[in-house]
Amino acid sequence: MALDPVTSESAAVLQPAPNQAAPKNAAAGTGQDAGKGTQVPGEQVVLSGDPANSYQELQQKYELSNAAAGSIRNTVRSLESLSQKIDALKAPLETIIKNFPPTRRRIRPG
Repeated sequence: MALDPVTSESAAVLQPAPNQAAPKNAAAGTGQDAGKGTQVPGEQVVLSGDPANSYQELQQKYELSNAAAGSIRNTVRSLESLSQKIDALKAPLETIIKNFPPTRRRIRPG
């Protein structure tokens, strides 16, 4: 969805009716209108594009992210299982290595 700034040439600028007077506290920024601010025509933003299409794109991204997360979870489970099997195979090997008698180095004369 693209954001296009609205210029005064491309959009009609709404003016208050001449019979309506501006509230006295609006200029001071107090009271009910505090925080609302004044709207300047050059600062308006118009959202272009189809909202349904944007929603569909977000939904597809969401589904792809979930599929990737599921694949990662399956890979982690497989790797954990493989790690446990390797550890099980390594235990007897460590026993053999610990029980193997050390060899003496022979010093050769000469």
